[in-house]
Amino acid sequence: MEPEILCSGNKRAIRWPGIAAGCVRPGTIGERDGAGMGDALVMDLRKGLFAVSDSSTRNPAASRNLLWAFSEKVGSDCGLDPGKALPRDDFERIRPRLVEASEQVLQKIPYTESCTFTGVLVANTEAGTRGILWHMGDSLLVEVNPRTGEGKRLTTSNFWMAGRSRRFFQVQDLAIPPEALLILATDGVSDLRCPAGSNTEVFLVEQVACHPIEEIPNRIVEAIDGQGTQTDDLAVICLCPARVVSLDRRIVLGGIGHDDETGCVGKGSPPFGR
Repeated sequence: MEPEILCSGNKRAIRWPGIAAGCVRPGTIGERDGAGMGDALVMDLRKGLFAVSDSSTRNPAASRNLLWAFSEKVGSDCGLDPGKALPRDDFERIRPRLVEASEQVLQKIPYTESCTFTGVLVANTEAGTRGILWHMGDSLLVEVNPRTGEGKRLTTSNFWMAGRSRRFFQVQDLAIPPEALLILATDGVSDLRCPAGSNTEVFLVEQVACHPIEEIPNRIVEAIDGQGTQTDDLAVICLCPARVVSLDRRIVLGGIGHDDETGCVGKGSPPFGR
């Protein structure tokens, strides 16, 4: 089954049942009319790449520009196919090329297009599901294990930004358990008010335990919006890396500029609101 894109008011969502889902939603802080939305996500299903980015309302399209450039460059010449198991040696061999390509992307980001980036490329290998994490800024990646009921944040918040740094704050190899889910989110998720003794990771574990993958990003957004407080822009992705298969499709949501009428690009992706 291919993923579908859903439009509801200002919110845009991707549902890929049993495999992955994503959602972008503009916030309410400040004057938003005509200001666009700086948070964005990409799902490049050709190579198993998933990422979120957050740029300022002064240049909201910067996040989408970064995600598109990253998707264009990283892994484009490596023959990646999430549906085929790579020999262990092949993954180790192409890893330096992936990292080098990612740094080449950063070299070309203008200072005026500064934004955060948190992304993961997942690969099916003979040794199990592997991944590479790239991270800079205050977005996050959390690994949730439904079997153990544990949620673990894999990223460290920092003040590095694409456009101002020529390398990533964090580049890390991941050995991903077969049952694990990964949740990526921009810093709008920090608007979530957790009860005393709880935190964001605990909340995410609860969502994974109660809902299918394709509903989790929307549940996160609804939980924040239901608090009745002002909110920041938000982009969220949830995926099960072990279930990812290859499709000839790339979807970018968000990063909507002042005059942008779509906010959605990529093969098979309809314009917003049409």
